[in-house]
Amino acid sequence: MGEARAAWSAIRLAIAASEGYENIILEGDAWNVIEPIRNADVDPRWSIKTLYDDILYFVKYFTNVKFSFVCREDNISAHFVA
Repeated sequence: MGEARAAWSAIRLAIAASEGYENIILEGDAWNVIEPIRNADVDPRWSIKTLYDDILYFVKYFTNVKFSFVCREDNISAHFVA
């Protein structure tokens, strides 16, 4: 749930940013959050379904959105920042 909320918050911040982002990359190390967003054939867990639906709705605010899974070992710097 925490990773899904982080993804939701990140995309909301990108929408609210005064820079007017058109292209974003959302990376995460929780496969069960990133993969259902990337791949419509993978169902999200029921506990994140509402956040998942919101994230997909927010995609329309951007020209290009990429969702990328990054294994935790490759994402250590992001954990330190968080």
